[in-house]
Amino acid sequence: GIRVTGLFLKSRKDYPRHMAPNGGGGWLSYDVREMKRLVHQWQQVEPIDTAYGEKTSPCEIQDEVNVTRNATTENSYNCKEKNFDVVVHQLPLEWEIFRKGKPSLNASLTWEILDEIVHLSFDYLGASTVILQTSPIQNNVKNLSDLVLVNKRIWDYVREFDANTYNATGNVFNLSLGNNTNVPKRKVLVMDIFAYSVFMFLQNSIEIGLLSREKGQALKTNLNQATNANTFLEMTMELDHAGAYNRTIKVGKHPRHVGQYCGDIDCRSQSLISRDGIHFCMRETGGRINAGLACLVQCSINDEGVKMKARECEKRCNSNYMSLNPIPWEKGQEIDAFNVSTKLIGLENY
Repeated sequence: GIRVTGLFLKSRKDYPRHMAPNGGGGWLSYDVREMKRLVHQWQQVEPIDTAYGEKTSPCEIQDEVNVTRNATTENSYNCKEKNFDVVVHQLPLEWEIFRKGKPSLNASLTWEILDEIVHLSFDYLGASTVILQTSPIQNNVKNLSDLVLVNKRIWDYVREFDANTYNATGNVFNLSLGNNTNVPKRKVLVMDIFAYSVFMFLQNSIEIGLLSREKGQALKTNLNQATNANTFLEMTMELDHAGAYNRTIKVGKHPRHVGQYCGDIDCRSQSLISRDGIHFCMRETGGRINAGLACLVQCSINDEGVKMKARECEKRCNSNYMSLNPIPWEKGQEIDAFNVSTKLIGLENY
């Protein structure tokens, strides 16, 4: 993967100002080429020097100084490339706020920027499927309404992409090529990390007494019964109306959401959702995140181009894994049958 700490845009390509040690938010065409070589044939490599963005691959330089050498065979390094099948975007919108001085999270991801990210993934990376992760609750986002707006834009974009990609019969349709079955079927799916963060925030808020159990359980029931993404997003604003989202505590120079960061109402202990209010504790949450991603990747390869199949598969993956619902296993058993335990209070089904 590529850690851009910014958005995957043409303007950030091979731009020294956005690369270490000068800054962040950029990406290198060299890195993409090298990753495509690993897609074609995995090769164990040993980096000698990162060279701060300079080319280090034997495929691109002749000199043996500061190169990336093959760790298993000194004399052969396969330089053939192969496109990616699936590209997953974890959109670091909070970095855009700090770097660009944007007034809000919502302003950092316009429709045009989102469209460029998706089509660059198709056209430059060669993917047939793009998975967009929604933006989760975190302490860098002050207003819940910003999260709701930007995540609504992601969902709306994907649905409009559907409308422009599929014709009325449900078959893949390309405006320039018509119903050409040789055209790769392009799909954009949503991985609803925001929903996962909401369910964890809500359950923890109930357990530590930030929300009354009656009100919290009612909201959880309504969220689980939401029929579409927009309804779900609107319902999450109840966390703001009830005062739970804006309840923060200052740790060092930075505020933390009590419902996410704290293990008790006075914050004498920490929850196991996030240690810094930004990054998830992966030992506790990684199982669902990895399973949800694997499920969506499966949607991308099983769908034969019929719109409803992809959407039903996407909905099932998010419902099963981007929530705290017991996970249904193939034999009909639930997670409790496997005696899985966790120290997350009230979050037994992470």
